[in-house]
Formats: sequence, C-alpha cells, structure tokens
Amino acid sequence: MLISKYSPLNWLPLVCPACLQPSKAGLLCPVCQSYLEKISEPCPRCGKPDCYNQLCGHCQQHPPAWQTARIPWHFSGLTRFLIHDFKYNHSLASGRALVTSWLTDFNPTQKPEALIAVPMHHRRHHQKGFNQADWLAGKISKHLHIPQWNGLVRQRKTVTLEGLNKKERRQALANAFAIKAAPPKHIALIDDVYTSGATATEIARTLKQAGCQQIDIWALARTPLQ
Repeated sequence: MLISKYSPLNWLPLVCPACLQPSKAGLLCPVCQSYLEKISEPCPRCGKPDCYNQLCGHCQQHPPAWQTARIPWHFSGLTRFLIHDFKYNHSLASGRALVTSWLTDFNPTQKPEALIAVPMHHRRHHQKGFNQADWLAGKISKHLHIPQWNGLVRQRKTVTLEGLNKKERRQALANAFAIKAAPPKHIALIDDVYTSGATATEIARTLKQAGCQQIDIWALARTPLQ
C-alpha cells in the first residue's frame, strides 16, 4: 500500500522511549530525564561516585592504565532499563535518547585524537548483528567531530562476562585484543557500561604497548562489581 505524504500515518507523534508519551524529537521527556540517576562528585580516574571530584583511595594506591573516566549515570533504574533495551532489543530510540542526553552537557576540555569502540569478536558480531559500543562511538564522533579509529580488534572470542567476578573477568580477557596499526597518542574508549574495569584495563594495556600515551574512558553508566 502506497502512503501519501499527507496520510495520517505521517502525523504520528514522536514519543519518549521510556514512557511512550509524545516528546519532541523522540528524546526523553523532562520527567523521565529526571529519573536518570547522576553520579555525583566522581573520582576523575575511575568514575567512582561521591569522591568530591578527587582521586579515590584505590586509584591513589593502584592507578589504572587509563588517565580519566567520564561516566554520567549509575547503572540502575531507568538508565538500566534503557541500556538493556538498546543493547539487547537493538532499540536505537533508547540509545539515541541516552547519548543525546549525555552529550547535551558533555564538552571535554581536551579532546582525544580519536575514539575507539570496545570491539566485538567477528563471530559474536555476526551472531548478534549489532555492536552497541560502535554505534555509540559513531554518534559521539559526529557530535564532537572526533574521528573513529578502527585499529583495535578482538582477536579471540571470550566467554560472556556477566556473572563473573573481577578476577574471572581479568582471566577471561587476557590477550583478547590486538592492534592492527600504530594508534593515535590520545584515545577515548567508548562502551555502554563500566563494570569492573577489566575490559578497559586489558584494552589500555594493549594500546599502551603499541605507543598510545593517554586513554580516556567514556561510558553511559557505571555499576560496581560486588
């Protein structure tokens, strides 16, 4: 059936992906926006909340392989719902609403030379058909006018990290990544959720061995690993 540009189907309102009420540009409405729990006064190195914007004790004693972390929200409540919808249901509306909300207030003082999405093994990507980190990196790249760099690959398929503790995650990710070409000196690593830091640690180690000097971690949400 052909649909005319004057058809009522073209007048359907854009909706908030959380409450499904009409919302300008299909983004989060003000009420739902207020339910995204912001991380307050985070550690600038790992994003741990309530650190008065100073280095937390762990980062002072055991500095991570990267230099800064920018993570806006706790991985809970509506944030968790929208990320799961984006990640597992491939809801680009939820992903777009989250990244647009974040970028509204995000203006890094020192821009990296390039962005890297946490890579997915080619078999996993073929099975899933969607890499949410790469999609996020594309949106951030366009908004901040920072190019993406695709020289990092996941050279071996790892087990699903959900449900693993910190030590198990480190073991699962050992030597999982490889570099295809010399990386830029300053890179921002893009992912949807920061959990234990095991993925970021292994990627940062791989990048630094290849000559990268500064690595920033950019993610939508942070959850502590118990």
